[in-house]
Amino acid sequence: MLSKAIGMRVIAITRSSTKAKELVRLGADSVIDASVPEYPQTLEEEVGRDGADSVLDCLGEINESVRIVKIGGKVISYGVLKNQKSEINVSNLYLKSVHIIGTHLSTRKEFDAALKFVSKRKIRPIIGCELNIKDAAEAHKLLEDSKVFGKILLSLN
Repeated sequence: MLSKAIGMRVIAITRSSTKAKELVRLGADSVIDASVPEYPQTLEEEVGRDGADSVLDCLGEINESVRIVKIGGKVISYGVLKNQKSEINVSNLYLKSVHIIGTHLSTRKEFDAALKFVSKRKIRPIIGCELNIKDAAEAHKLLEDSKVFGKILLSLN
């Protein structure tokens, strides 16, 4: 939703048909099923011969992200799966002059600017489910099993 708000073409990747429908509903220009054997070719066709300008990588798939980004493009990494470790093919980095940016949180100034941005554009977070804080272990299990689409809201009530 944020990428669409700044005019980017969004190619979303999922392994779930249910999540694919939600991604389309939220504005993804294209959704690719990563569970099928032809996934790499389909992704290459979608990004085009030159590659993607930027890749937002929330899974820690650095080599895949570098493979599909254009020369001089950016890979923004902001997540991994279950303490995943990735080996990076360094030659692809310098052959393509790729910029890898790792991020997790922001400064207070950046956070305030982000809140202003989403408020102005009326962007609402997707809440997949709400659980009581005492059910935090269940929330982690839902995340680990990819059983929720959107954020899990833990309430104190």
